Parts: sequence; structure tokens; C-alpha cells
Amino acid sequence: MFIKCNKRNNHHTWLWGYNRRPPVIVSAQSNKHPKAFPQFVEKWAYKKLNRNFIWLFLQAQTSSMMKLNKSTLYSFLLLIIVAAVYRVLPRPEGLWGFAPQIAMAIFGGSVIKDKKMAFLLPLLSMFISDTFFQLLYSTGIGQTPGFYSGQLTNYILFGLLTVVGFFINQKNVLQIGLGAVAAPVIYFLLSNLQVWIGGGGWHRPKTFVGLMMSYTDGLPFFKGSLMGTLFFALVLFGGYYLITKKDTITAKA
Repeated sequence: MFIKCNKRNNHHTWLWGYNRRPPVIVSAQSNKHPKAFPQFVEKWAYKKLNRNFIWLFLQAQTSSMMKLNKSTLYSFLLLIIVAAVYRVLPRPEGLWGFAPQIAMAIFGGSVIKDKKMAFLLPLLSMFISDTFFQLLYSTGIGQTPGFYSGQLTNYILFGLLTVVGFFINQKNVLQIGLGAVAAPVIYFLLSNLQVWIGGGGWHRPKTFVGLMMSYTDGLPFFKGSLMGTLFFALVLFGGYYLITKKDTITAKA
């Protein structure tokens, strides 16, 4: 990129070039206003250069972002569908609560820069799987309804788990492990507290003993929830690391 001005006997020759275009020579004779023409061309060249630079920059950024967003969008949509389908599949009694939703919540909070999408990812997965549950229940195939009393509170709890991911460095294995343990513990404590307050489950008495009984009732689910969160956290964070590492190597090559 260069601008050059030669002045000879009131004759102003302007040479303007750009890295992607051949040089353009602008020549004119100015007698009445010897300074007006160079100033005008200078402003024109500056605006033209800025427009071209901005256009090329936006074109490059848009192209790269479209490629990244498409792959990311397809991956997350597939992840949501798989997680929702997995949640409705029957599992052995010892694996109650073994599902990827909690891991998706902390993964979304840690990796996704757009916080709205980070909250939406686990909630949308839950809504899809709950809809499947309801369809199976309505047709008589399943025995568990998808929509139930206190469901909004359950959604809020999963939303809170996304906040846990905000404090997790996606490249720190120790933080990922601690988050994968802390999130199901928080969910276990809050969800069973909500069940006890709302009189759900086995309708335990509103005493400290009744609260402890409510937590005891949820232990089979907590075991599967903890195992599932650790497993899917490994899958999600590990897979994301491998994908980003591959993209980095490809970009350098």
C-alpha cells in the first residue's frame, strides 16, 4: 500500500496502490486551486483504502466464522439430540441418573463464550428428552411422565449448574475433575431439598430427620449422576480438546 505525490509546475500526479490491485494513476491539471485537488484525492484515496480494507477484513472473518459456526452448531445439535435420546433409554437399576446433562451444563459454561447459549444447551436437551418421556408416557409405552410438578424448579437447578462451568478452565484437568464432582453434589443437595420442601417423593416429614431420609432416598440417583457426569465430562472436554488441537495444527500447516 503506498501513496506518492509529485509536484511539477502546478501539475499534480497521484499514485495510489493496494496490495490486491494494480497501481492506479490519477493525473489532473489544477490552475485555480493548486492545493484543492491533492487534498481531494488524498481524502478519496483514504476513504477508498479504508473501505477496501474493511471489506476484505470482514470477508475473511465472516468466511472463517461461518466454517467454525457450522461445525460447532452441527456438533452441539447432535450432542443435544444424543443426550436427550440417551436420557430416555432404559438403564439398569444401579445406573439411575447416569446421564450427560450435568456434564453438558458445566461444559457449556466453561467452553461456550456466548453465555446465553451456555445456559440454553443443557436446558434445551432436558426439554427435548422430557418431551420424549411425555410422548412415551402418553402412548402407554413408558411409565414415567415427561412433564411433572416442580419441573420448572428442576430446570432452574440445571441452569445454576452452568454457572459452575464459568469457574472451570477448559484446559485444566484438575478444575474439570473438581467441577464434575461439585456439580452433581450441588444438584443432589438442592434437588432433594426441593423435593422435601415440596412434599414430593416419599413425602418425608418436615423435620431434620425427614430431610435426611429424603437425601437417603436420592442416593441411588446420586451415584449414577456422579458417574455419568465424570464420564461425559471426560468425553466432552476431551473431545473438544482434540478437535481444537486438530484445527490448530491444520491452521499452522
